[in-house]
Amino acid sequence: MSADKLSDSTLGSQAGSGSSSAGAHRRDVPQAHWRATLDAFSKRHNDCQVNVEVRSGGQTRREVKDRLLRGVSSDRNGGNDHVYVMTAGERARMDDFSHMIEHPSRVVLEGEETLEIEATDGSCTIVHCVRHVGEQAA
Repeated sequence: MSADKLSDSTLGSQAGSGSSSAGAHRRDVPQAHWRATLDAFSKRHNDCQVNVEVRSGGQTRREVKDRLLRGVSSDRNGGNDHVYVMTAGERARMDDFSHMIEHPSRVVLEGEETLEIEATDGSCTIVHCVRHVGEQAA
């Protein structure tokens, strides 16, 4: 399945697939579709302002606030798998930031704006699109 087709079916509205308290639909992404899903999410949200948080050990730590999404990618290497979240500040390439998730075990889409990546250590990285380029701040 092409990334564009997966983009439409994976990131689109999905009635009956479960919901969070905010009403967004949640969908577990099969591991075979991680790369295409992350590529589609990256394409759809390129240059979107995002927040990145990590939940671990009962605490939540903000890694990134209101930075521009450059992409989310996966690297599968025979059990030494990683997912990378790349962001940049307002000044081109001067303050790029990458967050690495080691040994990802689960990828979940919540609606069209939020991506959760769980790792085997129990941590969960949340990438939330706050505002697309050109949208007014709330």
